[in-house]
Amino acid sequence: MAVVGSAEIVVRAITTGFKDDVKRGLAGIDGLGDGAGSDLGSSFSRGFSRGFGQNAAKLLDVGPVLANAQAAAASFASLQRQSFVLAGAITALAGVIGSLIGGIGLLITIVGAATPVLVGFINIFGALGASIAVVKTAFSGIGDAIEEQTKAGTAAVDNADAIADAELRVADAEYALLQVVKQQATELANLIERRNDAANAVVDANIASEKAERTYQNSIKNTQDALEDVTKAREEAKEAIQQLRFELEGGVISEKKARLEFERARESLQRVQDLPPNSRARREAELAFAEADLNLRRAIDKTGDLRKKTNQANKEGIDGSAKVVSAEDKLRKAKEDQIDAEVGAARAVRSVVEAKKELQKIDEDLASGSERELRNLRELELAQRAVDQATRDLAKARKGLNSTAGPSEYDKLGPNAKAFVDYVVDLKKELAELKSLLQEAFFEKFTDAAKLLTDTYLPVLTPLLEELASALGTVAENFAKAFTKPERVEDIKTIFDGFDTLALNYGAALTSIAEAFTILGAEFTPFAIEFSQYVKDLAAAQLESLETARETGSLQAAFETATEVMYSLFRSIGNVLGGFGNTIKATFSEGGGGWYFLDWLETVTEKWEQFTKRGDADGSLDKYMLGLSVNFTKVLTTIGLIVKGMMDIAASEGFGMFMDDINESVRIFN
Repeated sequence: MAVVGSAEIVVRAITTGFKDDVKRGLAGIDGLGDGAGSDLGSSFSRGFSRGFGQNAAKLLDVGPVLANAQAAAASFASLQRQSFVLAGAITALAGVIGSLIGGIGLLITIVGAATPVLVGFINIFGALGASIAVVKTAFSGIGDAIEEQTKAGTAAVDNADAIADAELRVADAEYALLQVVKQQATELANLIERRNDAANAVVDANIASEKAERTYQNSIKNTQDALEDVTKAREEAKEAIQQLRFELEGGVISEKKARLEFERARESLQRVQDLPPNSRARREAELAFAEADLNLRRAIDKTGDLRKKTNQANKEGIDGSAKVVSAEDKLRKAKEDQIDAEVGAARAVRSVVEAKKELQKIDEDLASGSERELRNLRELELAQRAVDQATRDLAKARKGLNSTAGPSEYDKLGPNAKAFVDYVVDLKKELAELKSLLQEAFFEKFTDAAKLLTDTYLPVLTPLLEELASALGTVAENFAKAFTKPERVEDIKTIFDGFDTLALNYGAALTSIAEAFTILGAEFTPFAIEFSQYVKDLAAAQLESLETARETGSLQAAFETATEVMYSLFRSIGNVLGGFGNTIKATFSEGGGGWYFLDWLETVTEKWEQFTKRGDADGSLDKYMLGLSVNFTKVLTTIGLIVKGMMDIAASEGFGMFMDDINESVRIFN
């Protein structure tokens, strides 16, 4: 049955805080009288002050005041009487609970006193074991005899068949010997061929190693050349940057010179502005000004281009130069080639070593006295032994000798046991025929049913089982990782280190327990005999009662009633389960109460985790838990004292008298 939930019931003893409850219940009694008197005095004074001059007669009428005072006194007395009754009732109730606790303790004591009777079952099981041993002894040898007779009856072979079988075994053994010889010859030829291949492999490996070494040396030279190219490229890049700076300085100077020429041409043009437009001097001045303007613009453009190139070169630096980048790429490629060549050379050397080891291993196998030679000799020896044994068996079969010696298991049995074996042998033949009939009837339809189930569920379950297998593999991998950590290895080592001590301690404990049960069994034997007689008589009486019930028909009626009850019970259980399923469905529907509770529970537990994390970080959690533990022990001590007090009340003579009075009162109502 699945556990769908759990509930915790917090039980608060009625005596918990009894003293404080009584104190709180009676604390307001004196205040009630004081308050009533104080209110009365204040009301009287205010009323007297306001109305004395208007209606003195009414103010001096103290009748209502006395009535209020008497009512307050009556209320106080009633409350006091109720408090006395409450105190007595609570005390009585504490006594009742104490009596219940005492009664439970008495029941536990009775059960403890009856516990030794259970030891008697050891004797009962001992007698049962002895009976089983007797039956087992009686049936010893019966099974072997039945098997022997069955084989003799179902597998009897005449002497001619035995000779034919022996001859066949001789032929098989000789053929096996011949196959061993051929196999060893083939193995030797293959081994020689492998030796030649291994020798060629050594030569090829040496050639490959030399080639790989040359490649490695060339890669070293290429790397050195590439490194020199990088150095040269860096020097050229440095020189190019310097030349750009010089060109920029020259361009700035040329620009300044062009500006001066431009200014002179402009001044010359201004001096001839008064001349006619077609004047030669004016036209020459205009032409000189246009040429100076063009030269200035060219100088400015050239200087701008040089400044951009210089800024770009300064920004890129020597490392950013195209030649340097290209040279460094070639250097990196040369280094990679060198590493690959070095790895290839190392692998070639390793191939040479492995080829030599393989050649050495083959030479060792070909050597005289090798493991292969000894194994082949052993195989030949065993094959020859098989031939010799088959030959001896053939000789015995031809002489009609029986390979078995001594009396059979059947001959060792007594007359009655032999008769039983004969009956069982005949019965087995009939059962074999029945088995064949049952198998034919059953498997005729069972095969179709199994095929239908397989065809239906195998395609569906195959991907699911693959996912399950993958998940189990992941679990196994995680489990292995978890238990191969150094700290887990140390834990396992610690556990196994303590096994020897645990074995000694538990062994000593089991020995003592066995001795104790032996003593208990011996002491309980007379009672066990008496109890067995009681069980015997009880069983006989029960049998007689059942026979009577069957004759009268009441037994069948009882079973009919029980069947109806079971039907009704299971229908009720089905209704309960259906209602429970509907409740779960409604609880965990979208926006249902189940999800609301789980969200709340997740929030509360998250806050609890944060609280404990903060407390663990700052050390306040240790102090908090210590305070809880100390106060919990105090609470338990208080509960113990209260329970002891309740039990003392329950055991007192006065409480017994009080319960007698209660019983008399209850009888009156009945």
